[in-house]
Parts: sequence; C-alpha cells; structure tokens
Amino acid sequence: MPLVIRYSQWDGNQLDGAPNVDELLEALSDDFLQHGDISRALRQLVQRGFQWPSGDRLTGLQDLMQRVRDRRQQLLSQHNLGSIYRDLEQRLKDIVARERGTIEERLKQLAEGDQDPDQQSLRDTFNRIAHQNLDALDSLPSDLSDQIQRLRDYEFLDPQAGREFQDLLRSLQKSVVDSFFRQASRALQQMTPESWDRLQQMVRDLNQMLSEHIRGGQPNFQQFMERHGSMFGPSPPNSLEALLQQMQQRMAQAESLLNSLSPDQRDALLDLLSSQWFDDQLQGELAQLAAHLNALSPAGIQSQEYSFFGDESVSLDQAMQLMEQLQALENMERQLGRVRFGASLEEIDKELVKQALGPEAAEELEQMKRLLKQLETAGYLRRQAGGLKLTAQAMRKIGQKVLRDLFEHPRADAFGGHPTSQRGTSPEVSQDTRPYRFGDAFHLDLHRTLRNAIRRGPGVPVHLRVEDFEVQDSEFITATSTVLVLDVSRSMPMRGNFLAAKKVAVALDTLIRSQFPCDALYVVGFSGVAREVNTEDLAKLNVGDFGRGTNVQAGLRVARKLLSKHRASYCQVVLITDGEPTAYLERDGRLSIEYPPGPRVLRETLREVRSCTREGITINTFMLEKSYHLRSFVAQLAKANRGRVLFTAPEHLGRYILLDYVGGRARRRRR
Repeated sequence: MPLVIRYSQWDGNQLDGAPNVDELLEALSDDFLQHGDISRALRQLVQRGFQWPSGDRLTGLQDLMQRVRDRRQQLLSQHNLGSIYRDLEQRLKDIVARERGTIEERLKQLAEGDQDPDQQSLRDTFNRIAHQNLDALDSLPSDLSDQIQRLRDYEFLDPQAGREFQDLLRSLQKSVVDSFFRQASRALQQMTPESWDRLQQMVRDLNQMLSEHIRGGQPNFQQFMERHGSMFGPSPPNSLEALLQQMQQRMAQAESLLNSLSPDQRDALLDLLSSQWFDDQLQGELAQLAAHLNALSPAGIQSQEYSFFGDESVSLDQAMQLMEQLQALENMERQLGRVRFGASLEEIDKELVKQALGPEAAEELEQMKRLLKQLETAGYLRRQAGGLKLTAQAMRKIGQKVLRDLFEHPRADAFGGHPTSQRGTSPEVSQDTRPYRFGDAFHLDLHRTLRNAIRRGPGVPVHLRVEDFEVQDSEFITATSTVLVLDVSRSMPMRGNFLAAKKVAVALDTLIRSQFPCDALYVVGFSGVAREVNTEDLAKLNVGDFGRGTNVQAGLRVARKLLSKHRASYCQVVLITDGEPTAYLERDGRLSIEYPPGPRVLRETLREVRSCTREGITINTFMLEKSYHLRSFVAQLAKANRGRVLFTAPEHLGRYILLDYVGGRARRRRR
C-alpha cells in the first residue's frame, strides 16, 4: 500500500518526540520504593514535576504555585488603587473645565461679535443662561459624589462635555451592576430608562427565585433564563448553582476592592456608588439580592484585602478587572493546595488556569493529566477499590531500572551465566567447541564440522563422518539459594539506608529472575520479629511493621528454615544491617530487648550464626555503619561462619551486593 502522511493543525495533544511513559514510570520508582505507596509517589511527581532525559521539563504543581505567587506579586507591585478616586475626580474636573472653557469662549465671541439690534434678545438669553451655568459650576460642592449629583440636572452647553459626563455616569452605573452580574451591563448597553426597567424586572424575578430556593423549594431556573438569559452574555450559567457562584464571585471581587482601599478612599467610593442614581425600588431590589447572596454564600468564596504598592494608575473598571484576576489566582492556589493533599488533578479547572496564568500553563496542566492517564493505558497502573496499584508489568520495569542504575558503572559483561564442571539443572551453550562424543547435546557447529570434513577429504560432494562433527560445549549454571535478610528497624530510614536496601532487594530479584532462573531468592525482613516478605510486596515493605529492636537472631532463624527447603550447591544469607543486635527471642518465644546490647543478646545471636554454619549456610554481611561495638560483633560473626563482611555506604551497597553475587557464582564455578 502507498505511504499516506496526514497533516493536521497543532492542538496541544501531539506529543511527537515527547518522553515516553516508561520514563515517567522510572521517575516514580525511587519515591515508590521509599514509601511503597504509588498514589503518594504520583502526588510527589505531580508536585515537583520532572526533568526528561531530553532536557524538557514536565511542569509540576510547585511550578504552577510559584507562578501564581509571582503573578500576584507582579500585580500588587505594579498598580496603585489610590488612583481610582483621583481618576474619577480628574475626569469630572476635565469635564467641568471643558464646559467652563466653552461658555467663556462663547461669551467672549458674543461680546466681540456683531451687535445687531435684532439679535439682542438672543444674546441676552444666551448671556443669562451662560452666567447661570457659570454660577452653577462655581457653586459645585467639594465632594465628588455631590458634584455628580448636582451635574445630573445640569444642561451642558458643550456637547462633548455632556457626552463625557454621560460616559462617566454610565461607567459608575456599570460598576454597580457589574458588582452583581458580570455581563449584564454589556447587555444593557446605554443604560436607558428601558434598560433600567429590564434590570429591575430581572432582579425582582431573581429575588423571587432565590427566596424560593432558600425556603427549600425548586424554583424554575429554566424559565428564568428563557426570560432573562440574554443579560448573562454569550455563555450564560446552566444552573442556579452556577449563577449563584458567578454572582457571589462578583460580590467578593467588589468587596475585595473596597477592602484594599484606605478607609477614606473606601468611604468616598461607597458614597460615589451609592443608590442616588437608582430609583428607590431598584435600590431595594439590589439590597435584597445582596442579602440573599450573603445568606447563600459558601465558605470557599470570600473577599480578600490586597496591599498594592505600585505606581501605575488604574480606573474603576481596571480595578474590578484586577480583582477578578487576583480572585482567579486565589482560587487556583486553593485548587493546587487540595491536589497536594490528595485531590485529583481533574479538580483543577483548566479555564481557571488559563484565566490566571494564560493558555500555556493550561496546556502544561493538560499534558500532565494526559501522561498520568497513559500510565493506565500502558498497563502500568490499575484502579481498584483501595485506590491505584502498580501492575506486575510495572514492577518488572522498575526492577530493570534499579538493576540498570546499579550496574551503570561496571563494564557491560560484568554479569551473566557462569559455567561449572558440575552438572546442574539447566544447560547453557558456550562459545567453545570440541569433538562430538556420544551422549552430548547435539549443538552442532556447522562451520567447524564442514571444515573438518574438507580437510579430511577435499572435493565435492562433501561427505560427513562422525569424527568430523564438532559441537559447542554445553555448560551448566550452578543453582544457588539466597536469603536476603534485611534490617527494617527504625534506624535504617533515619540514617538514610532504607531506600538503598530496598533497591538491593528489588534489583537482586530482577537479576535472578532474568539471568539466573535456576537460582532461588527469598527476602526476610527483621526488626523485633522477622518474617518472609514476598518479592511482589518488596516495595510496600516499611519500618514499623516488625516491632522494635534489631533482632538479627530472628532474621537468621527464618532464613535458615527457608534454606532447609532446598538442596542447592550453594546456600547463602546476605545480611544487610546498620547496627549490632539489640534483641533476641527467648526459648519460649518471648522477645527480649537489650539496649545498649549486653552479652546475652550477642551470645544468642552468635548461637544462631553457628547453627547456620553447621548447615553449610554462608553469611555474607554488609554493614552500613562503622562503630566500635559493631566492628567487634561482625568480627565474631565472621569467625563463627567464615563468610565475608563488607562495610559500605548506602550508595555503593547495591552494586557491591550484585557484583558479589555474580562474582561468587563465578568463583564457585572455578572451584
């Protein structure tokens, strides 16, 4: 079939060249192994984000939270709300100055113009009106609100001044309406008497609906929207709850604006926005609406007080827009905070992110959601009654990642199958060849076989004989049984050793499953008590599940019982601990704790070591501390068992144990 290439417009969903879901799973692995909780690991990844190997970064919620704070700080440091009242004062001052200038210019023109007797009556009339207007302008009160009230009945002689005054009135009226309804003032347009009638009827119907809702009734929201929906913009609310939320947010924005002003500025602006521009009936309806909204206001929608300290002047409209932006930032910060404590990413409103931080941040959030969904699609996550769970496929991936990390420095051929002269349970073909002997596996080396036949009798056709056959040598993998005895006492995470030890267990399990399937591995956790841990549950292994103390005796006893099930050519215990024994089990099974450790606890522990030695079990000990008392204990342990002891740091533990495991198999093969 011909190659078909389709091109489409970028919509943000194309992730060509983006990191794959395996890399995302690997980013989760350390936190998952540390705490054994995949939901917690996902929350941590979502919080901090992730740096992909390609250099790109997956934005985390901490990044978004910091952007929210930076954006809020930018708005507060840029603007000055004290300019709102001054802006209105200046606008009215300019209007009055324009009107006064026009009157004075016309009076001057009248005095210097044609003094036609027939026009004297008109000149007298204009002169009288002009001086009356000048007197009215001269007698304006000092208070801005009173000035506007006085000028409402004033007849402007300058048409431009009159239009500007009407614009000022409409902006103030719009601010009052917008404090309740976001889109209504746009729908009302010029605020004509007919517009005020529409507004009053809508507020009256809304109050009736809210009264019924408060009484527990079922108001007809659909009927209300059919009648007044055009006043709520191109995207009207689709439910009474959505309408209430919109109005409560608008009220909170208006209150935040007033809270952010000084007391004098607040009182002056309240006077300016008082009800003197509305009739008493509409004022009463608006007051009742405010009471209803307060009664229904949830705790999540609250007004704020902001401290602006910038220099940039803002108008009243711009100040309301600032409050809307700041409220969006506050809401987004609350949503991000809820996700931090366990809420789903789906609870973050994409439109809110876009409003607060822009479309780029909204797309980054969507990418984060898509990647987390891909973990499920890829078969790494499964949802169940108790929450999210990693699948077996995901655990294998994590094990391979840990194993790869631990072996990234040694040479590539540092581990694999290791031959021995003894017959085991699984053959492995080597690169060496030898003449065929009866009973050998017939792994024929065709090249060498033909060469032998040609040397014996050159020419064609080539005739093969038994003595020409050469086969690849078959060797056998030694079967080894290992018990990893892991200290899970409280000191392990306190000293930063626990994650390294869990990684060793996961890596060793992965190594044996993939490279040495004939070997057996068990994991035993111990603190006050000891018990076997299924390899599937390694990641969930936590301190505190095994009681108090460091009971090496109990760990070795469980390991010895597990190894007694096997007849392997080599049985070993790999003991990982960071301290000397502080607990032991009495003959009757009671737990005894001695701290600091006394002679009895050391004696009982070494008795168990000698039991392991009699049964041919080698104890290889990896110590994560170097105290004097610990050195004394391990010296006695090594003397009683003749196993190896290595003092190492957590960051080297995994590589040492894995190399020791592989190297030990090779040494046993040579013996």
